[in-house]
Amino acid sequence: MKHFLYRVAETFFQYHSHDINRFTFVFPNRRAGLFFQQYLSKVADKAFFSPEIITIGQWFELSSGTSKADQLYQLFTLYELFQKKGHTQETFDNFAFWGDIILNDFNEVDKYCVDAGQLFQNITDLKSIEEQFQSFSENQLVAIRSFWKNFNPMPDKLSQREFVATWSVLHDLYIEFKQLLKDNRLAYEGMMMREVTEKLEAKEAIDWIADKEFVFVGFNALNACEKRCMQALRKMNKADFYWDYDSEPLRDPDNPASRFYKENTLKFPSTYSIESTSQSIADKQLKLIQVPSGVGQVKEIFNLLNYLYPPDTQEESFLQTAIVLPDEQLLLPLLYSVPKQIQKINVTMGYPMNMTPVAGLMDHIFELHRVKKSSGQTVRFYHQNVINILNHQFIVEIEGEVSRQLIQQITAENKVYIEAEFLHRSELTSRLFSDNITTENFLSYVKETLLLLYRRWKTIHEQVNSLEEGFIYQYHSEVSKFQQLIEKHQIINIVNLDTLIRIVREITSLISIPFVGEPLDGLQVMGVLETRGLDFRNVIISSFNEGVFPGKSFANSLIPYQLRKGFELPTYEHSDAVSSYNFYRLLHHADSIFFISDTRSENGSTGEVSRYYYQLKYYYHLDIEVKMTSADVVFNSPGDLNVKKDARILELLKAYTTQNQFSKALSASAINTYINCPLQFCLSYLETIQTRDEIIETIESDTFGNILHAVMAELYTPFTSQLVTDENIKDLLTNEPYIERLISQAFGHYYFKKPKGTIVELEGNHLLIATILKKYIKGILNRDRDHAPFVYIGGEKQVRSSIATKFGKVNLKGYIDRIDQKEDKIRILDYKTGSGNLSFNDWDSMFEHNITASKRPKHILQTLLYGYLYKDETNQTIITPGLFYTKQVFKEPFSTELIFKSKPNENNTIHNYYDYENEFLPRLISCIEEMMNPDIPFFQTHVKDNCTYCDFKTICKR
Repeated sequence: MKHFLYRVAETFFQYHSHDINRFTFVFPNRRAGLFFQQYLSKVADKAFFSPEIITIGQWFELSSGTSKADQLYQLFTLYELFQKKGHTQETFDNFAFWGDIILNDFNEVDKYCVDAGQLFQNITDLKSIEEQFQSFSENQLVAIRSFWKNFNPMPDKLSQREFVATWSVLHDLYIEFKQLLKDNRLAYEGMMMREVTEKLEAKEAIDWIADKEFVFVGFNALNACEKRCMQALRKMNKADFYWDYDSEPLRDPDNPASRFYKENTLKFPSTYSIESTSQSIADKQLKLIQVPSGVGQVKEIFNLLNYLYPPDTQEESFLQTAIVLPDEQLLLPLLYSVPKQIQKINVTMGYPMNMTPVAGLMDHIFELHRVKKSSGQTVRFYHQNVINILNHQFIVEIEGEVSRQLIQQITAENKVYIEAEFLHRSELTSRLFSDNITTENFLSYVKETLLLLYRRWKTIHEQVNSLEEGFIYQYHSEVSKFQQLIEKHQIINIVNLDTLIRIVREITSLISIPFVGEPLDGLQVMGVLETRGLDFRNVIISSFNEGVFPGKSFANSLIPYQLRKGFELPTYEHSDAVSSYNFYRLLHHADSIFFISDTRSENGSTGEVSRYYYQLKYYYHLDIEVKMTSADVVFNSPGDLNVKKDARILELLKAYTTQNQFSKALSASAINTYINCPLQFCLSYLETIQTRDEIIETIESDTFGNILHAVMAELYTPFTSQLVTDENIKDLLTNEPYIERLISQAFGHYYFKKPKGTIVELEGNHLLIATILKKYIKGILNRDRDHAPFVYIGGEKQVRSSIATKFGKVNLKGYIDRIDQKEDKIRILDYKTGSGNLSFNDWDSMFEHNITASKRPKHILQTLLYGYLYKDETNQTIITPGLFYTKQVFKEPFSTELIFKSKPNENNTIHNYYDYENEFLPRLISCIEEMMNPDIPFFQTHVKDNCTYCDFKTICKR
């Protein structure tokens, strides 16, 4: 079947082969013109001078003699005029959003030749009615609202007057704005169209069209200016028209696609009859593929392309296939998913800037400077923003090693806020993390950063004009224009960095990046509007969902629906008709059409297939093959995981029985971990699987405990092996600066990961925690005054020993927080900053697997183990194990001694470890022998509460 543009070219060359260059052919878009030019060359049997081929937008611009004003320039100019109208309190960032809406309304007013004065007066009158709403009854309000659905009553009289005043300036703004643009020989699209239309109708001379004849090809929905210009040119015998309405649905009066058919063909008939190639829509291969994924749609396109062009295909042009992307977000995934055999791709659609990697990087940079902290000359950045930047794909590719080292050091030193100077490791990181960025130099900083990124990217990539380079260039270009406009428009004074960042984000989010390619060759990737006038044998339409294709047919506007209808401005019915025409026209020449829809119902999408599917199936009774693609996701009930003790595992266990000074040893924590969950013990202590280091912003309980332990050990270190009296402790209590210095040093080492002895300046939440620590430390010292005098033997003491089992001697180790002696009694203490009990009522429960960790007396097991380990260190016959719960130091009575409740009302205080060793050791040995037994696997705990804070719960599916 011959394409529509081919038939037009064939017809004109048949009648005007000798003088075809006298015509100017006008098309809805550039691509249609290029294809028409190619078809002309195909039908010609000799060399000829090509006619002029332009778009309708170019036709109006050339006819008007003015230049199109940049959107940003229009917005700034409009804001200046708005300020001069007395709205000086309106900030630019508040104005920017609805300023775009006003510009769009001005554009439509002119395109459709609306009486602006009358329209804007109507809008003002409607808004004035809102001011009177308070005088209506509730029933009257309901009735009025049902008619005027855009009303929003405002009870505040002053606010009402200001509200109405805002609308009342619209017409004046419209007049003055157009005059200001005209004085600078600029115009927006609608303004150009209206001026040219009025000149033609007034029979004013327009030099550019004086000796030209125009042929308008492939149009459908015409605005008022286009219609009136075409009518004027037709009366002057300077225009001819050709319409693509061959398809049956495009002439079907019940189909919205035919809305403009009769009017266009009657008002603008064709001089020459174009051969009709009408083909029944029923003769086409139609297939709907439903996928519950966005990326899944791209994978289906990949499969379809392999079906149309197998890997061994000899096809070279691929020009007969078009992929239509109503959702532009799928463009980049698609470009990375095209089969290798398709070497040529042409993209004719924009890609939204806010979806590009450079926009993501700039968002991280904006957030970096938005929340930075300044103290004197020092600027510090929040760690998450820094790491987001360092992990960005651009930075990793350009400065991979520097990025890796910085992240490693930030994590190792637990830097929550990072000094800017610390990050200055290269030219790029020095630029990214500049410490002198203010509102005044922010835009220059952004431009220089983008320029440096662009240069560095080019030095490491040989590919010319890569996507990434284009993204960076476009972002830089838009920021440059924005900066120039701010410098030119002095009335716009942005003093707040947050405001400036918000405006930059708003402006760049409106950018659509064009792709440059060879439109007459390769697989064609395009948006819906780019399909106008073109025909393809194979068509693949993705995102075939209601609300996406066709899109939601409404745009932001200040003009209510009723007024749009009354003044013949486009409404959703108009948009629906345009979408329908584009859809059915595209289907006309295609042999195979594939629709791909997303079945997910999330993020505002219902997962509903496009209405066009139902029209084809139920109205036109077409047989459409439907394929449902789904992911086979099976949720099995997680079974118990076991690790058998094979030769490798047994070799790892053997390390605990090797007798030398470097041999591994079981700690109380390791034993408690095994009792809680043998599998967790295997993963942590045998396989030594480490969790990823992360920056800890708050002081967690283990860090809090480490700091307290370290400070207590340092306070008593000068008294090692000496008698500590009440007076000594009193001196420590009164020396608060010394305690604060020790807390600062412990903070530096255990939280900020600095070398021991480093003093750090604490502030904010850290200072608050330090105050709490000091309170606990003083509470412990006051309790020690009750125990004084005593001999302080040592703190943070490492002890090692072994225990005999049937699998050999197993090494044990421990770190005793504190050892002191009073008279003939040795006391070994373990500080606990968390909660717990001093009592227990069952020895077996200490080693029971099926008890929740929070209920099992694990702390008591730990301090009893210390008793066993320490007995080799002393000749004393009395060793008293104890727990020092810091949260209890301010309560009465206070004790550190363990209590065994053999019966409900019988408390046995453990004054001496030796008295209970025969109860403790056999159970400890049995636990260790189970651990070493090759026949007993490392099994997963059955107590799910023990999994709550486990690092491996995702592995275990808990």
